[in-house]
Amino acid sequence: MIGKSLRRKEDERLITGRGRYVDDVTFPDLRHLVLVRSPHARARILSIDAGAAQSIPGLSVFLGEDLPELSDPLPAFHVEPTNPYCDFSVPLPQMALARGEVRHLGEAVAAVVADARYRAADAADLVRVEYEPLPPVVDVEQAMAEGAPQVHAGRPNVVGRIEASFGDVGTAFAEADVVVEERSSYPRVSSMPIETRAICARFDPAAELLTIWAGHQTPYLLRETVARFLRLPDENVRVLSPDTGGGFGPKGAIYPEDVLVPVLACRLKKPVKWIQTRSEHMTGSQQARGQVHNARLAARGDGTILGLDVRIIKDVGAYNIWAVNEPTNTINHLPAQYKVPNFHGEGLCVLTNKVSISPYRGAGRPRLSS
Repeated sequence: MIGKSLRRKEDERLITGRGRYVDDVTFPDLRHLVLVRSPHARARILSIDAGAAQSIPGLSVFLGEDLPELSDPLPAFHVEPTNPYCDFSVPLPQMALARGEVRHLGEAVAAVVADARYRAADAADLVRVEYEPLPPVVDVEQAMAEGAPQVHAGRPNVVGRIEASFGDVGTAFAEADVVVEERSSYPRVSSMPIETRAICARFDPAAELLTIWAGHQTPYLLRETVARFLRLPDENVRVLSPDTGGGFGPKGAIYPEDVLVPVLACRLKKPVKWIQTRSEHMTGSQQARGQVHNARLAARGDGTILGLDVRIIKDVGAYNIWAVNEPTNTINHLPAQYKVPNFHGEGLCVLTNKVSISPYRGAGRPRLSS
């Protein structure tokens, strides 16, 4: 209501320490998950030796092949049927635990579960992984060049394209008094919530009821995904979202940990929790932006805009999860408050050996500021 101050209802509970977050969920027989992660942006996995860790009593180590429940890839977000600009968007399989090759720094290759987080972390250090480092693809424009290394063998690095236009851009530039060209590069950014990603799961075998606590932005998608992996009816999976210290977009995707924790809880018949460390968040949570714009503006001598032609190259990271969402938003809003009678926009989604991209606080719109 304009002109009237409204009293906030939630602040007192939170600032007096009565908030309840995922890490506040605990059980006497709780187990903690720690992941063994790749130190390489791109490498072949030659061998994994978990013998030293597995010899510790009361501790479990799992590789991808140990969990047939996770033999399907994680879900991606495909918008082709509803996006009128989308020519194509190719999904790339992302497994909960990498098999054969790692494609970004911090990708998980093994899961360690123990009765205390520090014991799981110590055991994870004992897991020996032999890698064969490969040349990483880190520059989005170089990734499009002929002969560039392929992030996914046998697949081109360009995995999506959108195009939108109205008017006659060709005529606008032919009749222009002035043509201005500019290349703008928007680096990646990372969200920094107060609470990192976290998930806890507990399975009741008698009732075949799985309860999940997660600070997640899409709890219904999480429920649907976990139910599919575990071959459970959706109604047998309950997702509770307690207080969350910030989401901003990157907590909306389905990550490997989101399915690993429930699967391990069912496998071990004990509650399992994973709390992301701050360094894991910075290297493993989805990031945002990472776009290159090549723009041309056609105008008359008096400053009247005749046309705008923009080509966007989007760095989507190692897995094409959110497809063309951000460049679509950018193209939709590029004319902004200006009258642009002729417009053409193209967006290319390109793979690199980086963590994947997600929508984040404005999702494509902040790239309009310059």
